Amino acid sequence: MRTRIMWERQGGMCGLQISRKCTKKLPLRLAHFEHSHGRGLGGSSGGAGKRDDRILIDGKPVNCAACFYCNAEKGSRRLDVFENLIP
Repeated sequence: MRTRIMWERQGGMCGLQISRKCTKKLPLRLAHFEHSHGRGLGGSSGGAGKRDDRILIDGKPVNCAACFYCNAEKGSRRLDVFENLIP
């Protein structure tokens, strides 16, 4: 359900658009939940590396629906690593 809400919020477009294989237009059936901040480094011990599955924080959108190619290219890295690549 959260993926669908993000997909609708994005107008049916990939929320990352960082892969050369990205078609930008994203069918809902191919949408993947993308964590903006990734899992971090060091695993989940001591609270580090936990994912935040919320789609809104204080009314601001976080995370997105992304295509397989962009999701795979981003991996578990933080979204700000790709800041200069996003059109």
